[in-house]
Amino acid sequence: NTIFKLAHNLPGFSLVPEGCLEHLGADVGIAGEGEVAFPALVAAISLAGGRVPPDLRGKVLRSPPGVDPDLMPPAWDAFDVRRYYEEGSGGAVQTRRGCALPCTYCSYPLLEGRRVRSRSAAAVAGEVRRLRDEHGVDHITFADSVFNVPERHAMAVAEAMAGLDPPVKWTAYFHPVFADPAFFRLMRDSGCEGIDMGADSLSDAVLRGMRKGFDPSQAVAFSDGCRTAGIRLNVSLLFGAPGETGATVSETVACVERCDPDAVTAGIGVRLYPGAEMTEGLIASGHVERAEVGIDPLYYLADEVRGSIAGTLSETADRDRRWIIPGLDKNWNPRLFSRLRKHGRRGPIWHLAGG
Repeated sequence: NTIFKLAHNLPGFSLVPEGCLEHLGADVGIAGEGEVAFPALVAAISLAGGRVPPDLRGKVLRSPPGVDPDLMPPAWDAFDVRRYYEEGSGGAVQTRRGCALPCTYCSYPLLEGRRVRSRSAAAVAGEVRRLRDEHGVDHITFADSVFNVPERHAMAVAEAMAGLDPPVKWTAYFHPVFADPAFFRLMRDSGCEGIDMGADSLSDAVLRGMRKGFDPSQAVAFSDGCRTAGIRLNVSLLFGAPGETGATVSETVACVERCDPDAVTAGIGVRLYPGAEMTEGLIASGHVERAEVGIDPLYYLADEVRGSIAGTLSETADRDRRWIIPGLDKNWNPRLFSRLRKHGRRGPIWHLAGG
């Protein structure tokens, strides 16, 4: 019998591999993309009679980003996809790996690299078709860090999705930098029923500090494009980044009003990931000790809003039920969402919260 404990290439492990390996008491771990490294590890264990070879025991095997995602489609047949889907967790498809955006806090470049490796649009649509035909999935989430960068690839995928009959509805995260009406019409006609704008802030000063690559006016124009095309919109926000003040919080709340989305999901504090630019900057400035950044979640919250942000956002959510703030239990009802899932409601949580 093969007996060993493997800590595998889930994102959390890949970000803090040594700490996770020790915490889990695993025999061996894989950090990074596992499609090539995992079969190689299994082969090595098989050759060793079903045991982890001594030279690998206690080691983290690192697999740098570089897998061609077209050559490694998910083995959906190995999962009970229908059960996952019925309980709200199925139907996630990647159209590419890698993220070239320079956001200072994000873990995606650490996990997938900055070089974008796009799947062919035909391969993406083919995977969605198989999920629909073989597993009954009629709503999927594109699990890319950002779906519409590069724009040309997003349009090619949308055109391929538009050719599916019957159609499959989908949602994704978008970067608010393109506002061409034809682009939004294509997204709608391809089955896009919801866009999650990963804004994080709508204050110009905070956006510059986080190197988000857009300004509030672009976010408003992007929102207008969604509304004109009839695509539902959620704005995702993170409050408390370096440079956040009471004034920048007010700027973000006011800009949300101009965007007029269907929902807003807001978090308080920014998670610090090992190796991220924001984390390294806070360590260098003495705000954070390197030893603090590990498997236990550590969040940064600007001193200027530490005593006020919860009250400000709570009042905002009380005035406007579109604001969903899980950390404050504002307009957030997991039991209701679970019941809606069991009755066939699909899509992201903000779809359910918004009715």
